[in-house]
Amino acid sequence: MCLFHLLLRIRELREMSLYPVHVNHLLRPGAAEEDQRFVEDLCRGHGLSCRVFVVDCEAAARAAGISCEEAGRNARYRAFEQVAEELIRGKGLDPGQVRIAVAQNRNDQAETVLMRILRGAGPDGLAG
Repeated sequence: MCLFHLLLRIRELREMSLYPVHVNHLLRPGAAEEDQRFVEDLCRGHGLSCRVFVVDCEAAARAAGISCEEAGRNARYRAFEQVAEELIRGKGLDPGQVRIAVAQNRNDQAETVLMRILRGAGPDGLAG
């Protein structure tokens, strides 16, 4: 939410357009749909259209033999990349004009560091 509001405030100064993306991982029945509606309403209230992706992360994790968290992360980045590609192809934007901003919370940071440790990162790769 903090990143969203920050980007709203600076978009005119930086002459940028925002294309919010929300991924519903279907992990918390009821609450996930409430979150999705909240984000859609928030975006609409600011004159933005929110692209929503609904992904069954538990099924994706089972199919790929990975954790649900990793399946969720993969789904998010696929969604971000898909929207970026659509902006490049559909709106004719130069790839250098497209930026993806992803906010993280403390749990995400801890997960990032743990993943880097498990992959054998050296001291430079241990930061979140």
